[in-house]
Amino acid sequence: MKPQKGNFFCWLPFQQIALKEWGSNAIHGNGAGIRSVSMCCNTYRPGYEDPLKLDRKLRSSKIKPTAKELFHGPEMTKIREYMLKGKKHPACKVCWDQEKLSFKENSSYRLNNKTPYHPDVEVNNPKLIGIDFQFDENCNLRCRMCSPSNSNKLRMDYNFFEENNIDTSNVPGFDWQRDRSLNINADAYKGSEKETRKWTDDDNEQWLDILKNINDLRYIRATGGETLIARGFLQFLDRAIEADAAKEIVLDIHSNCTKFTNVMIEKLNHFKKLSLHASIDSVGKNYEYVRYPMPWNKLDKSINNLCSKIKCETEFHMVSTASSITAHYQKDLFDYTNDLKQKYPHIKFDYFADCVHPVDRGMSLQFLPKEIKQKLLNDWENTQKQFYEYQSKIRNSSDGDEYHDVEFINGANFNVVISLISNSLKRKELPSDKENFLKELKAFDRSRDQDYRDFLHEDVVKWLDSNH
Repeated sequence: MKPQKGNFFCWLPFQQIALKEWGSNAIHGNGAGIRSVSMCCNTYRPGYEDPLKLDRKLRSSKIKPTAKELFHGPEMTKIREYMLKGKKHPACKVCWDQEKLSFKENSSYRLNNKTPYHPDVEVNNPKLIGIDFQFDENCNLRCRMCSPSNSNKLRMDYNFFEENNIDTSNVPGFDWQRDRSLNINADAYKGSEKETRKWTDDDNEQWLDILKNINDLRYIRATGGETLIARGFLQFLDRAIEADAAKEIVLDIHSNCTKFTNVMIEKLNHFKKLSLHASIDSVGKNYEYVRYPMPWNKLDKSINNLCSKIKCETEFHMVSTASSITAHYQKDLFDYTNDLKQKYPHIKFDYFADCVHPVDRGMSLQFLPKEIKQKLLNDWENTQKQFYEYQSKIRNSSDGDEYHDVEFINGANFNVVISLISNSLKRKELPSDKENFLKELKAFDRSRDQDYRDFLHEDVVKWLDSNH
């Protein structure tokens, strides 16, 4: 059995669990330890919180189940039963929604995910050999599509908006007016940008149990904040190396790729494989606008340092979040990825474009005017066509090696973005489309002393500055 169109199967619930938030004694009391659980990172995103309906129980209970106990618990067991019976479980709604949006193959996380079953795992005998961590919200960037709950540095923006009475209503993660009116304790948002509040204490029994049984693991998936500076991730690396477990573990990590120091690369080289999901959405000045305050040349230097010094098997997955800010520069990023492939042919590169979430956010592509969306759709489809034609040459050639020599990366998937743009061409344009986008742009511009006119594509700027 394998994930494919026409079934509702996914291999992830049979071999992994996702631990997406932790708490400390000082901040959360009885809620310390594991606070959020899901099947994978994709099921826990804005608009799809708490898919297993376990968070409240974990945050109030004095009983602290281990990761293995949660994996074999009734909630995860029920999902596996649904899948084996060919039934659609509501906890996986993110994938179902993505597949409903597009009839193309690889249109969702479960269909696009290339990781095969581990040979030690059977669907009738599930075994926990992987953990998907969000280690903490400590980050070095203030990315516009992110939120303060996932980057502590974005608390600077949240606090600036509130202190200066800037309207950020309905901007996900930054609606301080709503938080105040509902008397929400926004401890993940307000406060110092130097604090981390989503990780646990070093002596937490649930965390120590994972480190104790580290030799049972065959892979971890990891996000932050920025994974490479997360305290828990660094502890995991050191423990795996010390226990001689690293050589059997695949590191599947998300990173903004700005922290590939020589020390970090030396540690990564102990592991069986590195599967890197590079969170990079654009190039040059447009990149610097979105992923403030990182200079493009510093990012480029870090990426090249990794690619030139990594020795373990490595896959480099360029994962771009396409928005109305970045969509015109995707071809440039695609070409940059191809250039990396030319310089480092020993590394497998591919490219995946996703949409900003939630999809009703002001910067979502669907709210651009029709004429801009049509041009973008043509550009994206032409880029994908160019890649498919190259793949066809490889399949039809008697000597496919002549096409492998560096011309193109190993894989590309634009289906999610193409489907969103295509499906939104018929929607009625509203005055609020521009208003919401401008409100978000100008709020962050004030916080960072920027001006969108210096960074966005000329077609988008012209539309934003027009009277219609």
